[in-house]
Amino acid sequence: MKKLTFNRAHKLKKEYPDYFVRIYQFNAPIVPGDTVRLTYKGTRRQTGFLNGSADAQFVANGTFITNTDIFPLTGYIRGFELQDLADRKKRGLHEAEGLPERSNQPAQKYSLFGGIGRTSLDVTVSTEPDQTVIVPGYLQKQWVKNKRAYFYYKTAEQVFPFFSVVSGRYKVKRDKYKNINLEVFYHPDHSYNVPVMMKSLKDGLAYNEANFSPYQYRQIRILEFPKYRSFAQSFPGTVPFSEDRGFLYQHDPEKLDMTYYVTAHELSHQWWGHQVGEANVKGGQMYSEGLAQYSALMLLKHQLAPVELSRYLKYELDAYLKGRSREQKKENSLYNTDNQPYVHYQKATLAYFYLQDLIGEEKINRALKKLLINYGLTDKYPTSDVLVNYLKAETPDSLQFVVDDLFKKITIFENRVINPTAKKVGAQYQVTIPIQTTKYYTDAVGIEKKTPIRDYIDVGIFTQDVNGKEKLVYLQKLKFSKDQTTVVIMVKDKPTKAGIDPIYKLIDRNTEDNQAVVSIN
Repeated sequence: MKKLTFNRAHKLKKEYPDYFVRIYQFNAPIVPGDTVRLTYKGTRRQTGFLNGSADAQFVANGTFITNTDIFPLTGYIRGFELQDLADRKKRGLHEAEGLPERSNQPAQKYSLFGGIGRTSLDVTVSTEPDQTVIVPGYLQKQWVKNKRAYFYYKTAEQVFPFFSVVSGRYKVKRDKYKNINLEVFYHPDHSYNVPVMMKSLKDGLAYNEANFSPYQYRQIRILEFPKYRSFAQSFPGTVPFSEDRGFLYQHDPEKLDMTYYVTAHELSHQWWGHQVGEANVKGGQMYSEGLAQYSALMLLKHQLAPVELSRYLKYELDAYLKGRSREQKKENSLYNTDNQPYVHYQKATLAYFYLQDLIGEEKINRALKKLLINYGLTDKYPTSDVLVNYLKAETPDSLQFVVDDLFKKITIFENRVINPTAKKVGAQYQVTIPIQTTKYYTDAVGIEKKTPIRDYIDVGIFTQDVNGKEKLVYLQKLKFSKDQTTVVIMVKDKPTKAGIDPIYKLIDRNTEDNQAVVSIN
């Protein structure tokens, strides 16, 4: 940092050069409502080689940085605290505090991005003469001076103070959805998945606009960056996307189309995160991440057969179970998720999907539309109780407990099929399926308590088509009220397997026994 000044009289009180931390004191206190201007000038340069990871944000082609990489951060940053339990204990520190409690009213004033309010954005960036810079906002002007290419961007809308700067040598694919410009900036040799991204953008815009609210910008752009980092991230109208997560991914028709799925998820953040920004407290991430998962999965639901869709649900279920097995502190409910990705990504996916499957997709979407009407594009940041109450308002009284099971509790099932049989009866097959269904509530440290079951769970029967491919010929939701139940079902086709929750909609800790081969008598 070469220069840092404020437009108020101040002094440098203390400095920690090794940690790049300075403490300044103003001569006169700052009162609520005051504005202070900070001016700085600095250079970020890597010299030589590091013992650890290189600075992957700044690269020769495909630089991707955010405002937190180049702007001074003010205030106390809790995220910089030492997090590892063993390291903290070794240094005599207590367990790190997580997000503020949901009831913390001062904390409720801050959005998920850590600030209060939205702002306009006015940015000029220069780069190499053969590269293109993309920043949230609309390009106002570009020029070349002293062998540097300059780009001037400005937003027309108020946005959260969280933005990206991307620079690279790109080829651009352009298209439109209604009056919205669609653009994918990609490395010239990486065009393989660009059509998939375009389809996902169009499908996502169509679904989210039809069910929730209008898209708030005139453009949406996907920007490739190198696979030194492996993720995608959504900024206002702009989605930087790692080459290995989207552009180099080879889709196997028998597996997951992660390019389509991740594109849909990141687009959905324009609603869940940028239109509605939750309060930065426990439980908040069931909005931005959980609802982005929901919107993406609804696209898949309307395009895939149940067997194909089950691959995505099984992927999320396995990731949730693996995440909770590795938890070092305590597992929170979705209602109180505390920076726990396996909860607010994977568990949220399953929770929202099961609820819409039970009470109806249109009811979930009606609750979310109400949420957008009351909180969208405002500086009001909802907490998890707001959303849960909206969902309960759409749920019949007899099923209110399900909302609590999904969001407020940690609910685990142990469902299994035991030696199903079938016999020919006329032109049909009578399938007899002995089923065991057990339900547990578990606390934050994994202590389980069996609870009476009164739940609606899918029962499925599979057959094989002429090509030997598995298909569902029966899938119905039945109510279970005891641990042991025998179900008798008539089907036309010769059954090969029978299953309880065969699409993996519930959190079942052992899915290996959910299905079993049918013995024909």
